[in-house]
Amino acid sequence: MAEITLQVLDGVDRGKVYPKLHTPVTLGREEGNTVQLNDERVSRFHAKIQEDQGQVVLTDLESTNGTRLNGEPVQLTILRVGDRIVIGRTMLLFGSPEELGRLMPAPSAGFGHSDPDELNRTRPSSGATLNLDTKARAEELRFQLNYHSDEINPNSADDGDTTPRPTPPLPINLSPAQAAQLAELLLYLHQRLAHAAQGAEERADDSEVRLSKGGWRGVLGVTLDLAKYIYQIGHPD
Repeated sequence: MAEITLQVLDGVDRGKVYPKLHTPVTLGREEGNTVQLNDERVSRFHAKIQEDQGQVVLTDLESTNGTRLNGEPVQLTILRVGDRIVIGRTMLLFGSPEELGRLMPAPSAGFGHSDPDELNRTRPSSGATLNLDTKARAEELRFQLNYHSDEINPNSADDGDTTPRPTPPLPINLSPAQAAQLAELLLYLHQRLAHAAQGAEERADDSEVRLSKGGWRGVLGVTLDLAKYIYQIGHPD
């Protein structure tokens, strides 16, 4: 059972803090949710946060308007300190002021400040993982905090307005068969991408790289395969 904190950055409930919640945590509009949000675009039971094998997992519960993490639509994903969860018109920040302060201890960060309006003037990025350099992650988070919350549109459908996350670590505690399946899948995708990139031509001034139509079709094919895998993982039934 993990202990988590959620802070509402934007929406009708902005400024609210839900500290030290014990997983599993449900988020939704209906009474009975751990976090009940006053937002008509939030489904009755919208999303769930749970702990599994030492990781905190966010799952969209087949909500009407979906769930976004750092601007990207998700069905099932790992949460890290500093991640922004958007459901309906509500944006929540994952992590307590203390956890965020350990990532970025600079006073200018604003984390841990008692003024909720100052908290709403932040735009945090994704959090650190055990396999990432803490200083580099702090710099990334500090960079994202330069944005004013007015520049964030939780209802935007523009997938270009996303915050790239750091390279995630490989899953741990896999059985030998699961590890072999994962290695086979990654090798397949690597070979497909390597084959697609073989015909790429780089210009002498390094301004661009041109890809043949066949190579481009190969990249699109891998993208489609990845989209299918993501869907199948999020919808195991």
